[in-house]
Amino acid sequence: MIRTSLFIALALSCFAGVATAKNYLEDYLPETTLFSFSLDDSTSLVAALENGELSKLVSEDQKETWLEDIKEPLEIGDGKRFKLPNGEEVSMSNLNELLSGRICVAVVSLDAENEMEPAIVLMADFAGEIDALKFLQISDRDESSDEVLLVEEEYAGITLFTEEIVGLPNDEWMAEYWTLVDGIAIEATSLDLLKNTVDAVIDSRNEGLGNTPAFLRAIDLSSDAQMRGFVNLKSGTAIFREFLDSDIGDLPMNPLAVTSDSLWTSLALDSMDAVFVSFDYESQDMESVFGLLYQERAGLLSMLAYSQDPVRYPHWVPKDAVASTVSMIDFPEVFAAFESVMNIMSPNFGSMFQLQLDNFREQSDIDMRESLMNNFGDQFISFTVWKELEEDVAVAIDNEQKIIAIPVRDPQAFQNAIKGLTEIFMPGTEVLTEREFLDLIIITPANHGMEDAPFGYALADGYLFLAIGSVDLLERTLYHVRESSEGLWNQSYIVDALRQFPPNPVESNYFNLGTVLEEIFKLYQNELSDDFDFDMPDFSEVELPYYMISTGYIIEGAQLTRARILPKKP
Repeated sequence: MIRTSLFIALALSCFAGVATAKNYLEDYLPETTLFSFSLDDSTSLVAALENGELSKLVSEDQKETWLEDIKEPLEIGDGKRFKLPNGEEVSMSNLNELLSGRICVAVVSLDAENEMEPAIVLMADFAGEIDALKFLQISDRDESSDEVLLVEEEYAGITLFTEEIVGLPNDEWMAEYWTLVDGIAIEATSLDLLKNTVDAVIDSRNEGLGNTPAFLRAIDLSSDAQMRGFVNLKSGTAIFREFLDSDIGDLPMNPLAVTSDSLWTSLALDSMDAVFVSFDYESQDMESVFGLLYQERAGLLSMLAYSQDPVRYPHWVPKDAVASTVSMIDFPEVFAAFESVMNIMSPNFGSMFQLQLDNFREQSDIDMRESLMNNFGDQFISFTVWKELEEDVAVAIDNEQKIIAIPVRDPQAFQNAIKGLTEIFMPGTEVLTEREFLDLIIITPANHGMEDAPFGYALADGYLFLAIGSVDLLERTLYHVRESSEGLWNQSYIVDALRQFPPNPVESNYFNLGTVLEEIFKLYQNELSDDFDFDMPDFSEVELPYYMISTGYIIEGAQLTRARILPKKP
């Protein structure tokens, strides 16, 4: 693995500098590169953390503590320090004198002959000379500068450095390969990878990853984002195909007669081009975009089927929900696509599946396809709440309760199907019990009381309501269904936010950012702090009044989710 010294220095070099033109270091990566993560300008990120909306996530005292900590000079193992031309000793607070532009780290390939060891390259704009880069490369080693041996090699008119540790066996350290060329610092996990990257920079190549159609499409869909991650599914699925061809072989028990070819064809993974994520931290609403790029919605993607109807927002999601999703999933189409994929994957699936359906009909006189698979509608709703905690319980995440709701066209047929399945698989056993609530029926496991039942369900208002974690929340939800109260999705600040997104989404999501982050930091402080040696930020005493809202879309050749972080309005 690539050592973290330069990477950490790059990631934290951010306290004022000159932004570079917006071209991408991905241009110098092979077009088959598996993964890349890049930042356009590290100084702009810290400006957002210091004075932007992101800065409100931490208290002023915490920021002052961090600013004081980063003023400590960087040192090599023997205490040596490095001075900048202005006479200041190098620290994290003035690294912008050396590192002030683009950063890119990439996994170029995986070595199948060496336990899939990744080939990694790191590039960054560098304003200093080679002696400054030498200092940064050695600064986080425990060894003194005399114990670090730099083997130099001339290549294409520049000096390449191989870093070794004097007196240690080869299996106790890992050589690092790095150089400085045309103002770009490069570090790689092998000498060959370093040379290839140097060649690309010197030749100013334009056929790299940054110029592939998928990467350019991701850039176009990401708008003005300054930070991005990109996963090349063409290369990733090619590795999976090689794995199938080499490892699946003839399965000893394979009643479905699945082969590597049929599995590959049915999933249609080669129709997917890339996955990407981007973050525009300079905008007021800090928009992020997640996208899946593809050539056609075949195979696995065909099972992500959505209705063309407008999103219908329920009135009964409680205002104190920490997360909620409303998605126009078309369940009959999902099941039909699943059957189609399985029929391609297995020549035996169709007949075996139909045989099971016929057996169910014979034993229960119920058509399971119509009562279950084709009985669900074209919507999926969920929400999560955290129940009130006792004083000695520090974190709410372990106490979450969830409701899932799906439209049901024929509630009685669904109930008959559930009853038929329990009689077939557990004859003579009371599996479920019923209890009246309002004028409805709540069904829970027979061996639990209502207060400790791990799940329960009810049919109301044309929906199947499934509770996970607590039946109390199911009762509360059913009450809101009947009372037509104003819920989360009816709040004016959410309605206004949704109007600012592009029209015609297929799903929407809500996330109470402040509450969730607060609990995550509590989890770190209470349970994880012994495993990590860094400080998490302190929250101000007032709960962070922020939420994240996102909308999903299907457009030509892509499935997108756009998310924004917004302040709650009084």
